[in-house]
Amino acid sequence: MTFSLGAIEGIAKEGILAGSRTHVHLMVSLDSKVGIRNQVHVLLEISTQSLQEAGEILYQSSKGVVLVLNVPQCAIVQMIPQTKRAKKNIQHLRLAFVSLS
Repeated sequence: MTFSLGAIEGIAKEGILAGSRTHVHLMVSLDSKVGIRNQVHVLLEISTQSLQEAGEILYQSSKGVVLVLNVPQCAIVQMIPQTKRAKKNIQHLRLAFVSLS
């Protein structure tokens, strides 16, 4: 998953919601060519096992993107900063997540 810095604190509280979309779109791997946006501040690593344990059903699109209705906060296992600003603020961002340290 890819996000801006401003979205991280809300995600820490509510998880990732599909919003106006039908599903949350997940990349299969870090080197995936589909599912990533330009100018990504932070990548979030998601545990598919935790998603399944939370009762979420995963789908895979014909383009290889993994789809899920929601990503609960407990399924977010790592934040990977991608910009200088994100790297500078990573400790502050991690404090928002009880499960990340």
